[in-house]
Amino acid sequence: MSYNDLNPDQKKNFEAELRTAGIDRTSVPKQVTIDSEHSHTRDAAKVGMKIHKVTLRDLQHMKELGGVPDSRYSKDKQSDSFVEYPGAFSADRARLLNEASDADTLHAALQPQERDAINHAIRSFVLGNSAKVAKGLVQLANALSFPMDVGIAAVEELVITDKYVITGTGPQKLIAGKITIVKPNGQIVAEGVDLTISAQVIEVREA
Repeated sequence: MSYNDLNPDQKKNFEAELRTAGIDRTSVPKQVTIDSEHSHTRDAAKVGMKIHKVTLRDLQHMKELGGVPDSRYSKDKQSDSFVEYPGAFSADRARLLNEASDADTLHAALQPQERDAINHAIRSFVLGNSAKVAKGLVQLANALSFPMDVGIAAVEELVITDKYVITGTGPQKLIAGKITIVKPNGQIVAEGVDLTISAQVIEVREA
């Protein structure tokens, strides 16, 4: 099965992902093969891939680009029991933090457990039902962590027969129509980054 064998809905979803990321369809390679140990950020051009830098405006933009749509929980009625939604800060504490003049001042004012709660809120917002995340935490996350750059690579069909290492200075995303991972050596490894993989089909097979 190749990219051309994807059904119309799968191809439509792939195209929609590219549009959401602001990636020109004509810049997306048709097939890339990783057949030796390869670094996503260092070696992308060697195999014809490009790392597109996209600046995320806020937490909502992050969710639109790489998160789970709220409709999965509200419309499709899927369970979000795997998500722990952090509680809101006290009104006095939230007011004090919101008075911070910039991200550095806010970061210095936060206690370690508050930083953890904000990071938790970001994950819950992106992966869960964003309506369940306290608005005060969303505001603090936006002030503390955004704008944020994310690196995005896109390809119609990716064949991985050796180690594919994803690194970078911020979150990374891989958009593919189809990914084939060929064992025993094919693997995707994220080193020190949050990685989102969006593929219409992922196939794992033996060499």
